Amino acid sequence: MDAVRANIQGLGKWELVYSGSRNKGTGQRQIELELPVLLSAPLVLIGAVSFDAKAHWKRAGSIIQYAQNVQISDQRIFPDTGTPGHYADIIWQAVYLNQIKLFRMSQLVPEYRLWFQGKHWIDSINLDIWEYKGEYLPSQEMELLESIKIDLAEISPKLS
Repeated sequence: MDAVRANIQGLGKWELVYSGSRNKGTGQRQIELELPVLLSAPLVLIGAVSFDAKAHWKRAGSIIQYAQNVQISDQRIFPDTGTPGHYADIIWQAVYLNQIKLFRMSQLVPEYRLWFQGKHWIDSINLDIWEYKGEYLPSQEMELLESIKIDLAEISPKLS
């Protein structure tokens, strides 16, 4: 993954894009939730709380970043489904209970969605998601490229 540098501290740099709760339904093995937001920032904060969780439980589940509108025919993998695939998982990351964690998402696609998949022992979950809206700092690679461009601009007239 490319380096991402940002000053994430301070007011006004994060936007709450989702806040909601979900209970496991009768006969449902685990809580699954497709988050109804389209994201573009590589940095998100995710907080997960379960008030009925036991003290020794650490994991709430996983967050899956996925790309949509991936136009393929998935008949080789899922024969007789009759529909082409439109989603591709990009990255899975652990979500922990009773904390807010900074996640760095893949920048393979300009926009992505998130899917939460709870651990089977979690009966209810409250999720909050914030997207980083602040400025990104140039990476060391970008600073080096800018330095090379300046050097080339200085050398170029001397070569003519």
